[in-house]
Amino acid sequence: MSVRSPLSVHFNLEVFANHVTIAAHCLDILRQQLMCTVDIGVLGQVWWNRNEPLALPDFNTQHKCRNFDAVRRWALEHQAPEAVPDDYLKPPRMEDVFETMP
Repeated sequence: MSVRSPLSVHFNLEVFANHVTIAAHCLDILRQQLMCTVDIGVLGQVWWNRNEPLALPDFNTQHKCRNFDAVRRWALEHQAPEAVPDDYLKPPRMEDVFETMP
């Protein structure tokens, strides 16, 4: 039994190199899209299930194109500190918790 895959018999370096080039191009297009359309919309949370409150992201945000480098600089300058106050992750008030999922 051969260790080589049956497909390796048909392996062609030129075809493989072309596929790698195409894949790199596609990944670069995705990278550009992500960097050019960086989303600074805050995904807030909605609380639901009053018996056992659970926070889920609220995806109802508006989006606008931004400068990736400027957003990255701002995020680094404004990130949460390593030591956070005791109430940083405090549980919700019951009046802020939905009875059913919105």
